[in-house]
Amino acid sequence: MKSCDSCIHYQICDKQKIANHRVSKSVCKHFKDDTFIFDLIPLSINTHLWKISSFHKDGPKATEFIVKNFRTVGEKHDIQVEVQAVGTPLRYWVAYHDFFKTKEEAEKELERRKREKGNV
Repeated sequence: MKSCDSCIHYQICDKQKIANHRVSKSVCKHFKDDTFIFDLIPLSINTHLWKISSFHKDGPKATEFIVKNFRTVGEKHDIQVEVQAVGTPLRYWVAYHDFFKTKEEAEKELERRKREKGNV
């Protein structure tokens, strides 16, 4: 079992004041191992990601984005990425889980969604 000092909340948590406080996910609902962030962020600046975008005049399609920055937010430390669509100057923040690592993965998911809706 990990101790509080290996939690990313250690500096701001009241529980860490208890000497050698041992925690687990079942004991502390806010415990997050401070090593998990490095395992969960499988990208770097200028990584190319793909997202299914529905703002195209021809309907949804796989769109390529470039990662410009990333951060974790909220109590669950969800990963957000600041992205820029290839060929545009606009940048905005989006949840990382909305993206695919390859164009092929995005297109496969797009086809699955089309079949599910009966559009194919």
